Amino acid sequence: MSKIQSNIGSVNKIATSMGHVGDRVRQASSKPIQKASRTTVRVNQEAAHSADQMKNMVTQFGQSFQNDIAHIRSVAREFERVDQEVGRNFSNLQGLGK
Repeated sequence: MSKIQSNIGSVNKIATSMGHVGDRVRQASSKPIQKASRTTVRVNQEAAHSADQMKNMVTQFGQSFQNDIAHIRSVAREFERVDQEVGRNFSNLQGLGK
């Protein structure tokens, strides 16, 4: 009998590890950035603007990364479902020859 098997356990393990990385990215992006505020030097203003942009980019990356993890899990579940269905169909076909 043929056995078709997806490995959803491995996918979940990897996705969980990726989730931990995503949590760290989220934590890093939520930390405040200390900015110079006692001077009006243009360089300090540009540095503050760059810091804000970087924080926004890291936040967006973290959100996209979490979405990717959710998609990976969704695809793994779909592969599992299809693998089980194909396995049942093969079993049914093997039963026809008897």
